[in-house]
Amino acid sequence: MAFIGTQELLVILVVAVVVVGPKRLPDLAKSLGRSIRNFKNAAAKMRSELDESGAMDEINQLRDSVKGLADEVNPMLARPEFVPDAVSSPQPPPGAAPDGLADSPARPEEPER
Repeated sequence: MAFIGTQELLVILVVAVVVVGPKRLPDLAKSLGRSIRNFKNAAAKMRSELDESGAMDEINQLRDSVKGLADEVNPMLARPEFVPDAVSSPQPPPGAAPDGLADSPARPEEPER
């Protein structure tokens, strides 16, 4: 998480005063505060509804099972005998057309102006 230091806060404040103007800055700060408060209230309401319905338990179980599967698969992918052939297929020789472009018509040159 990024933290805003004193210098960064001062730069943001100076830019806000220049862009918005000193007369409208308090109104902008109030509306920004209201928006943040409304967002936090909506997030808290959604979290409480998820907790009440038991969906949060299901989400946590799903997250844990996916994490367990990822922990099982990661060591296998590190070993070369488990890498699929499609991943380790040889690259086309230099100068060869990429797949699907060999049969495409050549692009006509534009006349010089």
